[in-house]
Amino acid sequence: MDFIRKNFPLSTILLVYRIGSKAYGVSTENSDDDIAVVLDGYSGMDHIVDYETRNEYFIYSKGLWIKKMEFDAKLANLFLIFPD
Repeated sequence: MDFIRKNFPLSTILLVYRIGSKAYGVSTENSDDDIAVVLDGYSGMDHIVDYETRNEYFIYSKGLWIKKMEFDAKLANLFLIFPD
């Protein structure tokens, strides 16, 4: 989680979990790692790719992650339909 700590130094990591093809056992040799991260002390949501490690991060504030888990219709569709 060095990448997250480096890019979000003022936030506390609350939750990290694998999502996407590797989490569901359908990955191929070309699959990257999709990782959901919930942060305290962060506002919003973001999608960041670390090309060096081939990790794709879906970053959420605690409040928005809770709304995502509740399928709040006010969130962007990308964040609602991504299977975690």
